[in-house]
Amino acid sequence: PSTGIYTISGTLNLTGIENPDNLTAALTITVRDTEDPVPSNQSLTDFTGECQVNLYDLTLPTANDNCSGSITGTTDATFPITTVGTTTITWTYEDDEGNSVTQNQDIIVEPCPRIAVSVEQLTGITAECSTLFSDLTLPPTVEVTFDNSTNQSVSVTWQAGNYNPSTGIHTISGTLNLTEIENPDNLMATLTITVRDTED
Repeated sequence: PSTGIYTISGTLNLTGIENPDNLTAALTITVRDTEDPVPSNQSLTDFTGECQVNLYDLTLPTANDNCSGSITGTTDATFPITTVGTTTITWTYEDDEGNSVTQNQDIIVEPCPRIAVSVEQLTGITAECSTLFSDLTLPPTVEVTFDNSTNQSVSVTWQAGNYNPSTGIHTISGTLNLTEIENPDNLMATLTITVRDTED
């Protein structure tokens, strides 16, 4: 039942009639496809990606056609899609005869995670001899620079490390309390503490 033009023949059922040339009846049948393809899924699931969505990220949708069989959808959307938020793209299913139907799909792009690339170099502090680590006045935040050239003040959890209340110079480090920020190099804050004895 494929589309096209077909010619069929038929035997003449003759009774008491000679047919020396074996004449037959002939009939031309033109098979056309006038029905639109039917999408395999009634609706397409939203697709969510981070930073951007490429065409190869998507599962190409299909439709079923009474003559052409399975048809893969095509779209004229521009990829990659980088606009944060929801972008609606249109898939088109077209059979061999030009019958077509469309179907929409929402593409959701979430913001790219920021990556910490550097940490502010803090000015060192001084402390009086015998000052316990818990009594030090440490900066609660530090400025962090990200890969998109933005900065943000980030809270720090300081660690005592090799600090001791004896006179000398001690360097401590602090963990950056990052939320939804990547820190692939495990950057930390550092602070130099100079312990002095200024009392007689």
